[in-house]
Amino acid sequence: MKLQLFRWVIVVVLVIGAFLLGIEYQKFTYFDACLEVGKETTIGDHRICVSKEN
Repeated sequence: MKLQLFRWVIVVVLVIGAFLLGIEYQKFTYFDACLEVGKETTIGDHRICVSKEN
């Protein structure tokens, strides 16, 4: 029973790790040029972003 639980924990950790690595890979391969709109004149953080491949 403990071995089966340990296997599930390993699977969950690997899936979360793969997800986080995917996020970092996306940040590395795509350059996001974002322009902030409004700054202090409007409520909230409104941005216009354009993605470009390196």
